[in-house]
Amino acid sequence: MEKAIPTVSESVATSGEVSLPILIPTAIIFVLTVFGLWGNGCIVVATLRNKNLQTVCNWLICYTSIADFIHQVGHATIFYFVLTGQNIVQLRYCYYWQFIPVFCMNLGVYHTLTVGLDRLLVIIYPTSHPFMPKRVYLSLVLIVGFIYSAVLLAIGYYEMLKTPDKEVVCVIMIELYQGVAKTIWVVVTVILVNMVVVIYGLFWLCIRCSKGADDTIKKAMRSITVVVAILVCGWVISSVSRVTCLLLNVDNKTLTYVLLYSAITTNIGCSANYYVYYWISILD
Repeated sequence: MEKAIPTVSESVATSGEVSLPILIPTAIIFVLTVFGLWGNGCIVVATLRNKNLQTVCNWLICYTSIADFIHQVGHATIFYFVLTGQNIVQLRYCYYWQFIPVFCMNLGVYHTLTVGLDRLLVIIYPTSHPFMPKRVYLSLVLIVGFIYSAVLLAIGYYEMLKTPDKEVVCVIMIELYQGVAKTIWVVVTVILVNMVVVIYGLFWLCIRCSKGADDTIKKAMRSITVVVAILVCGWVISSVSRVTCLLLNVDNKTLTYVLLYSAITTNIGCSANYYVYYWISILD
């Protein structure tokens, strides 16, 4: 006889009561998702329609917005699981439901790195960067990103095949990574986030030491830095929370709480792009 799958009411709510601890973060994530979809959609549309916004940097920001947009579309699964109470499912179903949003989530972090690296190279090599035709450069950035994200998903798939019937808390998408795959994903993401911090730190240092940096570059850097700071803080909080749960081997009830509340910080970062750029453009 198959083991019954626990529901939200059994895992995170007390009998006869509405589980506010589960509804509050879900509502916040829903609001952030709506703002994020609108904001990232506006960035993509503006990039496609305005030729003045089709520089290499603008296209990289557009790539980030596309990745974040699809990532946040995947939050429909969060609302489904919470509304139906089916917060724990077999790993194979979790993987198939979540792999596209997770693919784009990984791409979003990667493209945040590429934006910073591109800006750093512009300061160091102002007359020669990019070192190849624009289309080739942007295509290579996309290809590397797809390979990076695909490899992480392949590792997750390999691990999933070992225990496809394992019951996991699928309320948050990165739970498709289990076992060694989860450890690898956390380590790689932490390394990438730290690289983002280092690159943007070097960029700021180069701007301060460079006499040739004009106001346009400084203005662009202010907005990009605010976006990155919000994103990095979100990923740091989220990653630390997941590592802590991994080390402490917490129960499903605690894990559900941690995954949902830590996801708020990540979604603030994914949703902030458009509004930060718009706000700083008005102030300047």
